[in-house]
Amino acid sequence: MPLKSLMALLLIAPFLFFAAAAHGEIIIRTPGQEPAAPTSNQADDQVGVPDPAGQAEGPPPLPPEVLPVDYDYYAVLNGAQVGPMKLAEIEKMIGEGKIVRDTLMWRKGFDNWQKAQNLIEITWNRDVPPAVKNNERFRSYLVGTWRIEYVKDGYRIQLQTTFNSDGTYHSVLQVGNIGEPYAVSETGKGTWEVAALSDDAFTLIARSSKEEGKQSSELQVLDQNRVLNKTLQEIAHRTH
Repeated sequence: MPLKSLMALLLIAPFLFFAAAAHGEIIIRTPGQEPAAPTSNQADDQVGVPDPAGQAEGPPPLPPEVLPVDYDYYAVLNGAQVGPMKLAEIEKMIGEGKIVRDTLMWRKGFDNWQKAQNLIEITWNRDVPPAVKNNERFRSYLVGTWRIEYVKDGYRIQLQTTFNSDGTYHSVLQVGNIGEPYAVSETGKGTWEVAALSDDAFTLIARSSKEEGKQSSELQVLDQNRVLNKTLQEIAHRTH
């Protein structure tokens, strides 16, 4: 395959090493108003029973219903402000792993952006499902710069990608003839997220800013500095 044709093929999905949504259960609730304690000295079985003496016909009007406030929320996701969103949307995004404890959020009443874990209306369940825990673990594991090198159709291919903690990435793709310096170089950037498959494997999904759609790869952790790309059957190494 000519070098030009190979590059055209690679640019359709230039970052096969890299690449969703995490599924897990997080319990979220909005605190309701606790009922007021009775102040009458009547016996328990008489609490709430009107005194017939001087009582007007019919019960008194019901107190106004106090509903929980459903704020408009904003979050910083992949370096961009997202919102407004309601609490139900926040719940869904937490379940998908898109919002985590360290995600910056804001709503009315805040002087500044706050970490999601500080929102009192969100209860972070201590019994987080293993999949959600693994998603956070794999995200932390992948942050850094990785390099993968392999041979395809007689060409040397090197792909180096830096994964940032804010969910963005930057890649440099180089291609050249075997035994010769790299002749073609291409850069790319986009966003990434992970979905745990097991305790040592996960799917990495990358969305390129140049191309619509997404590319995914199944990766298996070998050790702290090596990961097997099962899609390419090649090993990527952490450079720093």
